[in-house]
Amino acid sequence: ARSRFELLLAELGGRAVTQTLTVTQPNIAIDTITPITGAVNDRIRISGDQYYRINSVVFNTGKSGEFSVVSPAIIETTVPYGAAYGPITIGSTDRGLSRASVGVFVPVPLIEGFIPVSGISGDTVSLSGVGFSGTTDISINNLQAISFTVIQNTGINFVVPSGNTKGKIRVTGQSGVVGVSTKDFYPLVRINSIS
Repeated sequence: ARSRFELLLAELGGRAVTQTLTVTQPNIAIDTITPITGAVNDRIRISGDQYYRINSVVFNTGKSGEFSVVSPAIIETTVPYGAAYGPITIGSTDRGLSRASVGVFVPVPLIEGFIPVSGISGDTVSLSGVGFSGTTDISINNLQAISFTVIQNTGINFVVPSGNTKGKIRVTGQSGVVGVSTKDFYPLVRINSIS
């Protein structure tokens, strides 16, 4: 950020002699995020520079975690509910500065529920939760879903695979992070005919 000042140096014969001074303020720097993955409420350390009068630490979706400035080079923050795959942005509204990380943060998917709780191969199941934006795979009882669609950061629709699908639903994200349902999905039996 740049600030311009006009300084009155002297007054000579009723005429002001001024000098314009431009001051360039160093920008916020983000060097490392440790760790680069985490679940809701996990602690994250951000290292860099120029952490003065910091007002926000935002995790890609506009969600800000609780944070503390440990030193001008270190910020500690917690992963907020709703954090999404992407950069972390540190901001100082007082100084008119903000900086997004070059590296991305990867939230651990949190599965809060799914409907229906049972079905047959080819049925569509809807997951609800958070941290789904970087999803790379869905499976039930270690059987890969036929297909899936991520609905922003808070939902996924997937198609039930064939085979023994009784078990936990697993959502795998970038960097191999995995979220697992607390309840089992139950397969239904399809009866095509009775003789």
